[in-house]
Amino acid sequence: MNKVFIFFVIYSLARVGGSWAQGVVPVSDTVGGLALRDTALFFVSPDSIEVPVHYGARDRVRFEYGDRVIHLYGEAYIRYQTMEIRAGYIRVELRNNIAVAEPASDSLGRRIEVPDFKDGRQNFQAQRIRYNFSTRKGYIDEIVTREGDLFVHGRQTKFISGQATGTDDIIFNQHALLTTCDAEHPHYGIASKRQKIIPNKLAVIGPSYVQIQDIPTPLWLPFGFFPISKNARAGILFPREYTYDDRGFGLTNVGYYLPVSDHLDLKFLGDIFFKGSFRLAVNGNYKTRYKYNGNFSLQYENRIQELPNSYLTNANRPISIRWFHNQESGAHPYHSFGGSVEIETGGFSKLQYGSFQTALQNILRSNLTYNLQIPNSPLKLSASMFHSQNLISREVNLTLPELSLQMRSVNPFRRRNRAVQKERWYDRIATTYSAQIRNSVNTTDTLLFSEQVFDQLRYGFRHGLEVNSNFRVLKYLSITPVISYKEEISFFDQNIRLLDTVYTKPGDTTLIYGKLDTTLSRSITSFRTVSASATMSTQLFGQILSSRGWFRGIRHQLTPSISFNYSPDYHQSPFSYFRTYETDLRPEKSETREYLRFANSPFGLPSVPGENFTLSFNLLNRVEMKYYRRQDSSFRKLPLIDNFNLSAQYRVSADSFRLSPITGGGSNRFLNGILTVYYGFQLDPYGRKFVDGKEVRSKEFAIHENKKLVILNSGYLNFNAAATLGQLAGMFGIKSTNKGAEELPSLHELFYDFSLQYILNFRHSRSAEGKDVFERTVHNIGLRGTLPLTRNWRINLNNISFNFDGGGVQYPTLGLERDLHCWVMRFDWSPQFGYYSFYLGVKPGSLEFIRIPSNQAFSGATR
Repeated sequence: MNKVFIFFVIYSLARVGGSWAQGVVPVSDTVGGLALRDTALFFVSPDSIEVPVHYGARDRVRFEYGDRVIHLYGEAYIRYQTMEIRAGYIRVELRNNIAVAEPASDSLGRRIEVPDFKDGRQNFQAQRIRYNFSTRKGYIDEIVTREGDLFVHGRQTKFISGQATGTDDIIFNQHALLTTCDAEHPHYGIASKRQKIIPNKLAVIGPSYVQIQDIPTPLWLPFGFFPISKNARAGILFPREYTYDDRGFGLTNVGYYLPVSDHLDLKFLGDIFFKGSFRLAVNGNYKTRYKYNGNFSLQYENRIQELPNSYLTNANRPISIRWFHNQESGAHPYHSFGGSVEIETGGFSKLQYGSFQTALQNILRSNLTYNLQIPNSPLKLSASMFHSQNLISREVNLTLPELSLQMRSVNPFRRRNRAVQKERWYDRIATTYSAQIRNSVNTTDTLLFSEQVFDQLRYGFRHGLEVNSNFRVLKYLSITPVISYKEEISFFDQNIRLLDTVYTKPGDTTLIYGKLDTTLSRSITSFRTVSASATMSTQLFGQILSSRGWFRGIRHQLTPSISFNYSPDYHQSPFSYFRTYETDLRPEKSETREYLRFANSPFGLPSVPGENFTLSFNLLNRVEMKYYRRQDSSFRKLPLIDNFNLSAQYRVSADSFRLSPITGGGSNRFLNGILTVYYGFQLDPYGRKFVDGKEVRSKEFAIHENKKLVILNSGYLNFNAAATLGQLAGMFGIKSTNKGAEELPSLHELFYDFSLQYILNFRHSRSAEGKDVFERTVHNIGLRGTLPLTRNWRINLNNISFNFDGGGVQYPTLGLERDLHCWVMRFDWSPQFGYYSFYLGVKPGSLEFIRIPSNQAFSGATR
């Protein structure tokens, strides 16, 4: 069919080089076979395209009227509906609605401005693109497309737009390479003769093989399916590695992935071993934007192990429960819920072959808390669950639930119109209230989910009210009185008695006259305590100033305080909190001992004050120096004494030893915080005397008994230094000489990122013979970091510490890693735990199952 096109253009403008030329290809806006555009008249073919094609170029646009072809040179582009092509050169064939894009060449003959194709969500580059505007199909040479983390290099490609088929976009490749390597020439990939790709859905390949550095390998695949959807889709999870240990040969992490909704997805996983062992797991993640997020894991294992030197086997069935929940801040103004749960039985984590961190983890803890702030009130409700588990002793402490009510401090006597009235003394009276209900159990992990655990439950209730205030006397003295009332409801009554029984212990012939028998009876009783205290404190300052030289002053801040505490003597009537029992059936050998009636409390053993009147003294010191720094003409402060505290008590109601030992302690930081020094001591004002060769405390003061003001009971001095080697080098004026990120650092700079920790602790104590004992308790140095040997080689040192007292390295972990761009090679070794592993494979991604060999972990440690 003959087609007649009449172009109304200014031909001279299209021939100008170095300037931009733009235009619009005519369209079939026809009336009786005629088209009108820019006052020009067109005869338009009835099968021409129906939407304008916009085009342009940087250098020039050339028209061939006879062949009806447009040539675009230099940063050329064509836009048609959602499709856009950019290249160094584009030829538009108007006769058949085809555009051909090719790269340009620079002065050295190198290809530049490689064709770039975009159509909707599709975007790829190729060496040559031939696209038909009418059929929405294209033929492409040497294409590179990206789908998720996959790069598809196709020698010959056919592209079919979804707008032409009414379904999805489809890409057919011949002689293609599927890889995750982003290099221009990939280091590896899965090569196949034919591929079909449905963008954002699936990549299907026929018979293929793994190719490394253009060299085919024996790793052959009959076919392959690679999900490339950006959205979650259900599917089978193939095992990514195999393993071999005492359970035999096995495959790990085989399962199924199920996206339940946009807010929840699940993974059903399992391990299968040839000797009959298996593991089942359900992992999930959930998230609701601006509200909450979390994850959980439930695991069950049937582990069959052969007994040493026997044909018999042992079956262990541990379980593991893990849950983490976090509520977003601002999700709700009044209530919040969050925490974590980590519970296991049968030593689940100890049976897993992993890193040294798993072997060192001996304590599991859980904490879940729900808080409700009652609107327009000072009350806050909380419901909590606490759990701690020792993986060595297998002891479990579980608190479920714990309900508490907290009332923040309120001023019940403060008047509402305080702004217009003068504050009175009772306006400062404040009160707080708290109440708790707790149910807890202490058991082993083997009995945690059995009926026997209900016999070990401990439950109770307690509450307390506190009234306090604050007054200022003589302008500089602050006085804070406090009155406190506490009550605990006990559900068990303890009774200890001496049975009329004479017996001997196993392996001993010594007769024991009387056996202690402890019984618990269910009884509801109250344990009430009341106490009163008052604290008076102030602040004193002293300073010496200088206006010349580097020394500009020293300042000493003293914060003395004195307080008294009073509580009744609960050993006397009418409280009846204590009972007594005899220790021996023989009156001349027997002693009368006192015990508290209340027992089996979930809050622990109640603390009953033995003294009813105590005075406490406290003196807090801080000394800092101010100096002038000439380098930057600034003033700096140097703490000389940082929070050095002295305290003592005087028990008025005691019949002896009324004055307690004087304790002191503090800390100082030096070298810009790198070195911290902790120190403390205990001084006894009472003397010492010898009884039967042993030193005992005398009731006389040391000044009278031993002619000393005080006696040093104990003391400690600890040094803790932590810094990177780069920080230490900077202290000595050694600066980095590395000029850029691309250059390798010098030899000494390789260690700048290493962190060094040095701990040196000393302790003083007094022996039973009255001798002063000074000893070094801890002397340890630790180093950890990464040593980059080259840009791609590095050594990982983690938890390398040397104990000078024990004379050995503690818990070292060494690793050697090689970055192969899209591959990684890694060797890790924990000699103290017998763990070592070798790994060579593709970096994490869609093709990470390509491993030579597969990742394995061996253990030479005794389990």
